[in-house]
Amino acid sequence: MEHLLWSENDGIMVSQYYYDDTEDTLIEYRRQVDIDEVLESNKLLADDLWVKGIYARPRSLHKYGRLVARVPLEVWEMWQRLHGIRLGNTDQKTLRRFLNDPDNAAFRVAPGRL
Repeated sequence: MEHLLWSENDGIMVSQYYYDDTEDTLIEYRRQVDIDEVLESNKLLADDLWVKGIYARPRSLHKYGRLVARVPLEVWEMWQRLHGIRLGNTDQKTLRRFLNDPDNAAFRVAPGRL
């Protein structure tokens, strides 16, 4: 029988840890992400950055680069699995492909394409 050991909720992601006493040693970890919360937060951030004129400045004024997107790790991993891409792949070409896809536009906080 499965028993919930503990649960953590940071407002966006819920993490749950389970113990299965039939296996005696199995601990299962489940993650749930509130995508609506992430998307709403991204929209507010994009609006705020646009109002402040952050993206109207030349790139040379951005000392550390610029924030262009916020994507939950679970979404990124799922997309990689669906497209047959090795998990953990963070090369720029793969990331651009994901972020420039119109289906993923809600994860962008910067205007335009990469």
